[in-house]
Amino acid sequence: MPSIPEKKNLTASAADVVNSIRSEVGGTFADQVPAAINEGQVLSDGTVATREMALGTLRQIGDVITTFQPLANAFLSALVNRIGRVIINSKMYSNPWAGFKRGLLEYGETIEELFVNIVQAQDFDPETAENEVFKRKIPDVRSAFHTMNYQKFYKTTVSNDQLRQAFLSFEGISDLIGKITEALYTSANYDEYLVMKYMLCYGMEHGAFHPVTIAQPTAANSNSVVTTLKATSEKLQFLSADYNQAGVYNHTPKGDQYFIMTADFSSIVDVETLARAFNIDKVTLMGHTVIIDQFTFTTSETARLQELLGTQYTALTTSLFADVPCVCVDRDFFMIFDNFQNMTEQYNGEGLYWNYWLHQWKTFSTSPFANAVIFTDETPAVSAVAVTPSALTMGKGTSTQFTATVTNAGFASTGVTWSISGQKSANTRIDGQGRLYIAQDESATTITVKATSVFNTGKSNTATVTVSAS
Repeated sequence: MPSIPEKKNLTASAADVVNSIRSEVGGTFADQVPAAINEGQVLSDGTVATREMALGTLRQIGDVITTFQPLANAFLSALVNRIGRVIINSKMYSNPWAGFKRGLLEYGETIEELFVNIVQAQDFDPETAENEVFKRKIPDVRSAFHTMNYQKFYKTTVSNDQLRQAFLSFEGISDLIGKITEALYTSANYDEYLVMKYMLCYGMEHGAFHPVTIAQPTAANSNSVVTTLKATSEKLQFLSADYNQAGVYNHTPKGDQYFIMTADFSSIVDVETLARAFNIDKVTLMGHTVIIDQFTFTTSETARLQELLGTQYTALTTSLFADVPCVCVDRDFFMIFDNFQNMTEQYNGEGLYWNYWLHQWKTFSTSPFANAVIFTDETPAVSAVAVTPSALTMGKGTSTQFTATVTNAGFASTGVTWSISGQKSANTRIDGQGRLYIAQDESATTITVKATSVFNTGKSNTATVTVSAS
């Protein structure tokens, strides 16, 4: 099971940090580096350490460490290793969507997400029971694979002079820690947010969200918009195949519903108004409300995404969702895992500086089974469904993957349901992903594969499969 790392604040004083490292490293380091003292500390002779005494001891320690390179290396190595295992919450930019993450994957690179769809009801018939009782009924099990697809590192440099300055004041070591960590973690957290925002918008454009039509929100119609949001929230609690891309029967209790809304929409629709509409307290609602600046990207954000994702980046038609005020997603919509995190350093003796690297490997994905709704003034529609391949010959005991391309507008879902007709064997089937399995005992010569739009069941297309004798 993935584990969620704990966020901690760095509250220790400079003396506490130095003494902790001194104790951790031990050996020659502890022998040569004196213990630091805090202001107000009672010393062995009974005197109380003044601020000047504490600062003087700290500077003495700095002289010892900075004038002997092995001690300096040991100090910074221990410092970075400790910081690398702790997420520091200071001035760093924190990803506002970090709550959607699934945790740390310690083993493996791929997650298989399984979903078992509801089972069909059958008519009771005692006359056929003796023939049917031992026959298999293969459940409708859907799977989605989420694979590590993001491996990045961030680099910064600390010089000998910066280490020396760290011991000149009580805040110096904290400032040094900030120098080493803040730029690295801030950059990593910001990039994580950008990629998550991109995934959300990509899903909008490619039909991963069920569209609910609303008027463009204004102060005058805010009550009407809130009414629609409330009605949708209530509907999501019931089993339905309408609100997810896979077209499976799923539901989302209110406790798992998260509204992601733009800052402009949030200013129009007061939180207290929403809380009253949803019949929950303001604090609870705030925990399930995530604010975004906008569902579009600035030029600089786009450029950074292109660098981050490389060939995985696909340009978005941002005009489609420029006016989207809000979406609602299931807690399980985002499938984001930390696969590997590491902080390391290397001293450059020629340049008299240390280089630090923060490595972050992640899995960025979304669940096709989780409910997701987009509120829009666009008119959703599906105009066509195409099946590939459209015709082929298959042997008994073989399988083939079919794909469906759905032509949509207005954020209509691109999901399809798969079905077959013409088969003679009960073991010939097609799964929820469109993979057709021809049974060894299949006697039919022709089987029809059909893909039907989840959004508009009146739109479908078929493929013809010829079953060969071999």
